[in-house]
Amino acid sequence: MSNKLILGTVQFGLAYGVNNSAGQVTTEQSSAILEHAYNNGVTSLDTASSYGDSELVIGNYIDKNPGKNFNIITKFSNRIDCGLSLETSLQRLRSHKISSILFHSFLHYAENKHELDYFIRKYKDVNVETIGVSVYTNEELAQLGQDDRINVVQLPFNILDNHALRSEAVLELKSRGKTIHTRSAFLQGLFFMDAEKIPEKLSPLKEPINLVKQVCNEHRLNIGHLALQYVLQKSYIDGVLIGVDSVTQLKQNIEWSEVTIPQEVFRIIDTILIEDLNLLNPSTW
Repeated sequence: MSNKLILGTVQFGLAYGVNNSAGQVTTEQSSAILEHAYNNGVTSLDTASSYGDSELVIGNYIDKNPGKNFNIITKFSNRIDCGLSLETSLQRLRSHKISSILFHSFLHYAENKHELDYFIRKYKDVNVETIGVSVYTNEELAQLGQDDRINVVQLPFNILDNHALRSEAVLELKSRGKTIHTRSAFLQGLFFMDAEKIPEKLSPLKEPINLVKQVCNEHRLNIGHLALQYVLQKSYIDGVLIGVDSVTQLKQNIEWSEVTIPQEVFRIIDTILIEDLNLLNPSTW
């Protein structure tokens, strides 16, 4: 299922992630990651104008490697109008056309959706194929279902922010023809942290994470493998965003994506229900 993977590139421009101790990925490491991704069928990238130099790093790689055509997803800047934001990103990415551009949040979409009709007339199909929104809540998902101009919706989805919480809202969007991309498959690396290193404010998540680890032990699985396959095997999800700090991590993710896990392993995970949703939102950490 590596064809469903989307390579997140925030690490190319920023030090990112609750479990990141290595800092920002170097330009040389970024190029090596992009090279390995493309050569192994991971040809979709997720970036943003706000991710430091991420767009520039991608653009420089593309400029030096003609013929390696990635499907690029970026995000509107919060500081300038939608058209200028796209044009600036295209310049940085050294590209004439990209796959998608997303509003960075539902609020940004709500504040700027009056620009969409003009933006679509001028840029859609010429410089960008689809338009989307990155969201957090099911209420936001429901509202996006009413806007036919929005083609792609990106949302968090993982073994805690899971089927029990999301399936009804996501299936409604699918019925309206939306493409569904997910992020936070590993919840910024939280699932890999030792229990004693999990921040105190996230301590209520220790018990459900331990439950997942028990499932892993019972079936002799790595929690990363379980977490990635849990998302990949949901038929209503079209693309799964992953972030890596090295070629080694990317290789591991690709390997996990290609070794499926029996559906019955996921049954107990589908019953996990986190009541305090702020615990699942890294922006509140």
